[in-house]
Amino acid sequence: MSEILSFHLETVAYFVCATFVLLHVSRSRQVKYTVLFVYYSISTLLIARANLYREVNNIEIYNILNLITFVFLGIYYYLTITAARKRKWIIALTLAGCAYFALTRILLFNSVPLFDSTGQVLLSIAVLVMVSFFLQQLWSNVNEEPLSMNFDFWFSAAQLMYYLAAFFIFLTYRYLTKKVIDGNYLYEDRKLLTDLWAVHNVILFLSSQIIAASTLWIRYRSRSVSS
Repeated sequence: MSEILSFHLETVAYFVCATFVLLHVSRSRQVKYTVLFVYYSISTLLIARANLYREVNNIEIYNILNLITFVFLGIYYYLTITAARKRKWIIALTLAGCAYFALTRILLFNSVPLFDSTGQVLLSIAVLVMVSFFLQQLWSNVNEEPLSMNFDFWFSAAQLMYYLAAFFIFLTYRYLTKKVIDGNYLYEDRKLLTDLWAVHNVILFLSSQIIAASTLWIRYRSRSVSS
């Protein structure tokens, strides 16, 4: 069970997201949903690759995943948010994530790669800011459509749950990564990291279930109304 939670569940979560976002794309052919499908498809392949070859250092895969998450979620929220000022903030956050990735690659070029917990914390903050922009837009533009039929609402709720938890998880990772650098890393720390990653994967999987359930609900209600 520990093996499933700590490793395989993450791949399953991304695959579920890719599958049900594709299902939503077939109903609502908007570019922003195609962007999400491409993002989750790439993420599924990357994480499957990381878990398939765990005997080699797969840290760089997670660094690349961090970068593409900045880019693809930035594009999605840029296409979702209508306020020009908030769109500029989204561009700034996305470019900052890209600049951070490039800078760390330059500074750590000849170093043994470690899990970039700082980059994950920064990503969590950026996504939470973008989600808050969307929620502000949603509350200020109330219409007759129920929230239960709004895919963007459910998707943002899933991101809010995941990245809020991820922020605290990766803050702990940052502390433990510093212990690795300082040479004070113990067996108990390794076990804690594994347990934390299992918690991370469970939360990621739960967020994928929100996306899956909301997609099925929207399709069911749409067919019920049209019939």
